[in-house]
Amino acid sequence: MKKIGFFGGCFNPPTIAHLEMAKLAIKEIGLDKVIFVPMNDFYNKMGLISSNHRINMLNILINGNTNLEVNDFEIKANKKMFAIDAFDYIDKNYDCEKYFIMGSDNYIKINNWKDSYKLEKFNYIILDRLHEIKVNDKISIVSNNNYLNISSTKVRNLILKKEDTKNYLTNEVYQYIKTNKLYC
Repeated sequence: MKKIGFFGGCFNPPTIAHLEMAKLAIKEIGLDKVIFVPMNDFYNKMGLISSNHRINMLNILINGNTNLEVNDFEIKANKKMFAIDAFDYIDKNYDCEKYFIMGSDNYIKINNWKDSYKLEKFNYIILDRLHEIKVNDKISIVSNNNYLNISSTKVRNLILKKEDTKNYLTNEVYQYIKTNKLYC
């Protein structure tokens, strides 16, 4: 049975860290594929740009990587979705061994999420961001210290200040941001 990781997030914008950590999860956990699942526009987050731009940037980011793809089911749902809604959709629509990928900064808050007790049955790949997470048969940790200081928030702030982002974004994603005057 195939092993697929589902990497949810805003990807506002998608960074080199998102790309490299997905590749690392494939290598270290033995996944066949990672599917990026961007949140829809109903997610209440300051500075969140249109899902159309975020999907375009994700597709640019993963271009040429055959074991990476983007699925926009959450955006097409056109309603507010919680993690449990997305996880249930994936569970019902994918016949594979499923892993949910997220940063440890999000995972440590999981007990505060809607119906968090229902999330306990799923497998997780946690991207280490210096939070102590206990590994068990449902939780694997992927870590690469080269990407600890990269965040979408930091990238947005650098763009706003017109500072260099070459260590945080691929050139193609940066050009898309520049062409579409995003985060200015």
